[in-house]
Amino acid sequence: MHVNEITKLAMEKNKNLGLSEEDFVKKLNAAMAANLKTQKQIFFKPLNKQRKPRKGVYALKKSASAPIVHIVAQTPPATNTLFLGKAGEYAVASELLFWGFNVSLMAVDQGVDMVAEKNGKFHHIQVKTSGVSDGRPFGFTIQEKPFIDCQKFNPWYVFAMRQGTRLDYAVIPSSHLQHLRTTGIIQGKALSIQISRDNKGKQYNLNGTHDINMYINNFGLIQ
Repeated sequence: MHVNEITKLAMEKNKNLGLSEEDFVKKLNAAMAANLKTQKQIFFKPLNKQRKPRKGVYALKKSASAPIVHIVAQTPPATNTLFLGKAGEYAVASELLFWGFNVSLMAVDQGVDMVAEKNGKFHHIQVKTSGVSDGRPFGFTIQEKPFIDCQKFNPWYVFAMRQGTRLDYAVIPSSHLQHLRTTGIIQGKALSIQISRDNKGKQYNLNGTHDINMYINNFGLIQ
């Protein structure tokens, strides 16, 4: 940009140091010319067709590295459980869409929250959502009657785990949950489930001991 153009912009924004346009353009030209002689040049002189510096024209030098912009970690506010549950359902529906499933949410929850179709096959999905603010286990409860009634559909249970802005999923078939119930890993008339993970987020366990790493974020299991 020519110093005259820079001066006009400075005058419009009232950044001309209180000087007249004539005095400011002289001061600006002198300052930019002086910068070209320093070791840490901010500007350079573009060349014309004759490969000579263009008179009065300056350009900013490209920096070798981009400026560091610090991103402030955001902490979502505490959320009503109704909002949390519905957010989990929509999050799972969105994730299923990314995996190529056509998703339909049920108007009434009777043990199935949504139906997902892919390659002509239909899958019943039940979503459970839990949010924590620290490293505590995620807690979920499945009522016995809808769990038993829906066994004929062989539904998938997707446990949505929200901590801060991080959201992970455990995608587990009901047949496996039934097996864990039979072996005593899941106990109680209402199925009580706790999912914990280590500090690095690399090891997930159900009810303290059962390794469920193969089910974490693995929507590809639904076939």
